Amino acid sequence: MLRVRLLIAFLIGLLFGETFAQNLEVEIDISDTISCNCVGYANLNIINGSGSYSFIWSDGAENQNVTNMCSGVYSVTVSDLVLIEDTIIDFSIVDTCVKIGFVQNDSVTSWNCNGYITAIPEGGQPPYSFLWSSGETTQNIDDLCPGEYCVSVYDFDGHISVACGEVENFIDTSCSADFFWMPAGSASCYETCFQFFNQSAGNDYNLTWSFGDSVFATSETPIFSFTNYGTPTVCLTIETSTCIDSTCMIIPVDSCNIQLDTIVGHVSVFGDCNGFVYLSYQNATQPVDLQWSNGSQDQNLTNLCAGTYCVTLTDAFACKDSVCVEVVQPQDTNCQAAFEINRVALKDFEFVDVSPSSNIVSWDWNFGDNSSSAVQNPVHTYSNLGDYQACLIIETETGCVDTACENIHIDTCLLSLNTNYQHVSCHGMCDGTVMLIPVNGEAPYVYEWQSPGSYSNQNLHSQLCAGTYQATVTDSYFCTATSVVYIDQPDSLVVTSVETPASCQGICNGTIDLNVSGGTPPYAYYVFELDDYVQNPIENLCPGHYSLMVSDNNLCAVMGAVSIEMPPVEMIFDNIDVDDISCWLGCDGAVHISVAGGSTPYAYLWSNGETTTGIDSLCFNQYNYNVTVTYDNGCFIDTTIIVSQPPPINVSLSKQDLSCYEICNGTA
Repeated sequence: MLRVRLLIAFLIGLLFGETFAQNLEVEIDISDTISCNCVGYANLNIINGSGSYSFIWSDGAENQNVTNMCSGVYSVTVSDLVLIEDTIIDFSIVDTCVKIGFVQNDSVTSWNCNGYITAIPEGGQPPYSFLWSSGETTQNIDDLCPGEYCVSVYDFDGHISVACGEVENFIDTSCSADFFWMPAGSASCYETCFQFFNQSAGNDYNLTWSFGDSVFATSETPIFSFTNYGTPTVCLTIETSTCIDSTCMIIPVDSCNIQLDTIVGHVSVFGDCNGFVYLSYQNATQPVDLQWSNGSQDQNLTNLCAGTYCVTLTDAFACKDSVCVEVVQPQDTNCQAAFEINRVALKDFEFVDVSPSSNIVSWDWNFGDNSSSAVQNPVHTYSNLGDYQACLIIETETGCVDTACENIHIDTCLLSLNTNYQHVSCHGMCDGTVMLIPVNGEAPYVYEWQSPGSYSNQNLHSQLCAGTYQATVTDSYFCTATSVVYIDQPDSLVVTSVETPASCQGICNGTIDLNVSGGTPPYAYYVFELDDYVQNPIENLCPGHYSLMVSDNNLCAVMGAVSIEMPPVEMIFDNIDVDDISCWLGCDGAVHISVAGGSTPYAYLWSNGETTTGIDSLCFNQYNYNVTVTYDNGCFIDTTIIVSQPPPINVSLSKQDLSCYEICNGTA
C-alpha cells in the first residue's frame, strides 16, 4: 500500500512539477499543563504538503485543532492530497490540579475541644506541603473546637489548591436531666419547704440545682426553704464529659386557703347502690392527695350505697381540708327471693340464697318432704327418690317478704362421663392420654379400663399408643357409665428430595426441593451445614453434602443427607493461534482458538460478530479482538487477543535533473 502511494506521488511530480511532491511537515502547539478541568488544546501547523489534509487523532478526533483535552498521552497522523503522511507520537497533557479531601472527628463538644482534621491531597506532583488557616504546617491538626478550618496545599511544582473542612459540634443525648418535688413541711417550715429528687438518666455526671434566688446545691435530694411566697423556678443541670442537659419546673409557694364543695346524688331505689358524690376544690396546689373514708382516692365517687362518706384533701404544701356527706335511700317497697340448687350427691343437695334484695333478716326453707331449715345456705338429704318442690321465704329488715320455689327430680344413676383426650403426637409414638371426668355421680369412683396397662383405678390413662380405649366408671351408689375413646396418630413423616447441581464451576446456585407428606403441617427445614432454618426449596447451594432435618408442628422430625453434584469439568482455552498482520495497514491477520472441558456443543461469539472457531482477514484494531465461548448450560469463558502489525516503511527520495535537452542522464 505504501509503494502505491509513493508511485502516485512520483507521477504527480512528473506531471505537475516538483512542488506537488514536497515533504509534508507538521508543527504542533499544545497546552502541556492544565488545572483540574479538561481545558487542554493542541493546534497543528502544516508545512509543505499538497493540501486537502486529513487528521486522525488517537482519541478519535478528526479536526486540525482539538480543544477540551483531558490529562493523557496523545498522537496524531496527518495525510495530504498525495497521501504523504506525517505522525506526531506520544505528546502529553498533564493535570497539575491538587484535589483535597478531609478526614475529621466530629465527636467534639463546645466545652471539650478534642476534634481533629486531616487533609488528603490527590493529583499534582508529590511531595506536598500544607498551610492551615490556623497557622499549622502539618497534614493533620488536632485539639480542635467546632468550626471551619481551611488549608492551602502546595505540590512539588508549586501548584496550589485551597479547601475548607468543618469540625462539627457533637450532640450527645446519652444524658437527660429530670426531677420531681414534694412538700417537706414541718412545724418550723410548713408552707415554704420542699424536697427535690433527682431522677436523671445517664452515668457519671455532676449535678447542680438552682433554686431561682441565686442559691445552688449539688446533692441528690436537697431540701430547700423559700423565703417568700410566689412561683420560683427551680432548675437541675447535669453534665458529663460529652453531654450537658437541664430541666426546670415552676414551684408554687403559697399559704393555705383550701375550699371544698360537693354535689350529692342519693340512691334511687331501696337497696341499690347508684348514689354518687362529686367533689370540687379551690385554692389547692397540685399535686393533691384525696383520702375517702371508703378507701377511694378518686375525686368523684359513684355506685354508692346509702351511708356517710368523708374526704380529706392534702395539697402540695401539706394544706388540708375535710368534708363529710350522707347518701340516703328511699324506704324499701320491694324485695325478691331467689336461690340456686347444687347436687352434691345422689340424694344430697345444697341450696344457695342468691336473692337480690339487701338487708335480709330471715330465711325460711321448705324442702317439700316435710323438712325445713332457717339457715341462709342449707344442705339437705332426701330419704327417697322422686319429685319435690323446694321453696325459700325471705324477709328484710323493712318487713318486705317474698317467696321463690324450684322443682327437684331425684332419679337413679344420673352418672355420666366427660372425656378429655390427646392424640399421639408423632407416628409410632405412645404419648396419647385419656382423662375421665364423672358428672352427677357420688364419689368415690372406681375406674376399670378395658385396654392394656395397669390403670384399673385411675381416671387418667397416659402413654397411650394409637388405638381404641374403653373405660367403665362406678360410683358409690353402684351407678355406672362407659366411655369409648379412639386415640389417633398422624401419618408417618415422609420426605423426598430433588437436587439440582450448580450450573457452572465456581457458582453456588444448586437447589434442593423437598417434598414432605405425613406428620402435622406446617413443616420446618433445618440445614446443619448452614446452622439455620431455611425455606423450601433450598437455593444458592455450593456443591457438597448437606445434612437436613425436617420437623412438623408436633416437633416430629426425620433426618437425611443430600448431595449437590459438581458441574461438568471447567472449560478452558486449549490453544490460541495468532497470525499477525504482515504489513503496515494490511488486513491479512488471523486468530484461531480451540477449547477443552465443559460440555458440547460450544458457541463462539467474536467482537466483530463472527461465530466460528477462528476469524481471518483481520486488519489492525487498536481495541484488539474479544471472543466468548459458551457451552450448553450457559457457562462461558472469554479472552482478548492482540493482532499486531509491523511498523510502516519510511522511504526518502533524491533526484538529479537531465544535464541537456533530450539527454536521458537524470537519476532518482
